[in-house]
Amino acid sequence: MSRGARSDRSQGNRHGFWGRFVRAATNALVAVLFITLSFPSAFAEKGKKAGVASDLREEFRLVVTLNGADPVYVANRVYELGGKAGRHLKNVDEMALELPLGSVPDLAEIEGLEYIAPDRQVTGLASHIEVTTGASQVYPVSGGTLSTLLSLTGLDGSGVAVAILDSGIDADHFDLKDDKGRRHVVLSSDFTGRGGLDDPYGHGTNVAGLIAGDGSSASTIGRDYTGIAPGANLINFKVLDENGRGYVSSVVAAIDQAISLRYYYNIKVINLSLAAPPVDSYVNDPMCKAVERATRAGIVVVAAAGNFGQDSNGKKVYGGITSPGISPSAITVGATNTRGTDVRSDDTVAPYSSRGPTLAHTTDPVTGQVTYDNLVKPDLVAPGTRLVSLERYGNLLVSYYPVLHVDTGNNVNNKSRYMMLTGTSMASGVVSGAVALMMQANPGLTPNQVKAILMYSAQIMPTASPMPCPPARI
Repeated sequence: MSRGARSDRSQGNRHGFWGRFVRAATNALVAVLFITLSFPSAFAEKGKKAGVASDLREEFRLVVTLNGADPVYVANRVYELGGKAGRHLKNVDEMALELPLGSVPDLAEIEGLEYIAPDRQVTGLASHIEVTTGASQVYPVSGGTLSTLLSLTGLDGSGVAVAILDSGIDADHFDLKDDKGRRHVVLSSDFTGRGGLDDPYGHGTNVAGLIAGDGSSASTIGRDYTGIAPGANLINFKVLDENGRGYVSSVVAAIDQAISLRYYYNIKVINLSLAAPPVDSYVNDPMCKAVERATRAGIVVVAAAGNFGQDSNGKKVYGGITSPGISPSAITVGATNTRGTDVRSDDTVAPYSSRGPTLAHTTDPVTGQVTYDNLVKPDLVAPGTRLVSLERYGNLLVSYYPVLHVDTGNNVNNKSRYMMLTGTSMASGVVSGAVALMMQANPGLTPNQVKAILMYSAQIMPTASPMPCPPARI
């Protein structure tokens, strides 16, 4: 996955090529996405070999999509070929495998096996937001001023759970607890295999604050760093490690778990402030397939567009939407620069925000004909530049860049700290919070209805380029 969060300092350095992309997960710099466009066929028909991603190299980690294949038979066959298989993720119909590359052709012979892809790396994409987005106008009334009298709906996301698939969450941060000390984080699970549920990287906690932080740590000193849906519950699914890196298989497993638990915790939203290189078409991409399954299950999936809107010379880059933002089922979010004001007249689309169209494609294995997805993305843009949100004390991002820390004068306790990040990761969190408010107001909304309402009601941005960036913002 790609970086959604980037530090303010990184804006001066801009982007490098894909070789620097993985390093960006560690140092919060933004790399430019160099898109390699060569892939295999879409679906494998019955009786034919499974499609195989063209970027498979000398590696063992794979993610396969089943389409009628018996998972027990697949697992046994993998064992016979010298590998090992993870469990079948039945909600998304995928499996993670480890297999010698030379055995992939034999694996592709299994009838009903649809697609074989490498378990690619993913990374995280690294406030007046409640006012500039209009969220404050729906919060519960708690006074007699004009602003509070406008807040008649009493919506704050209560009863709605948002699953955050990221680098973990500092669940004990003061802003993620209610006035009785109860956590907003109601469930935490580690999918990295490295142990721990906290957020040593710092990205996930920041995103969580944008979605559901209540701003209590800064309210006493006159600053408002409230998130969009401060009453929402959070599901902490850790899929990125202490360096902000992870694997597609971890994200797919977390999405599968969210689908299984959606009724128990009332999970209505999945936030994916992360990305992987858009190598496969959304038809075959394992994360996109999982996103589609989640959407069909009634969960709204919000994904960051990526931070690859510029090259190293500051020129616009088109086609930089990352996976899973390339999925038509996801609400893909780009970022705006609000310039720190509540008014919208000075807002612009952030130059780093990835633009469409989506350039993922399939290649016919017989004719070699390339078919591009060419989807118009992102679907929306939202505030994502210089947003102040929660800081997990001692996280890697702030350790590397102390300037990210925002001193509120209330740092006696390490659970009351704030930091500033920039990126489509932040914008994605803003939209996920907005969706939580919508789902509280009308729990019967389907994911497609939510997406349609947001896009229809969003404000037109006349200065935005018509194709590379959407002319509307939340």
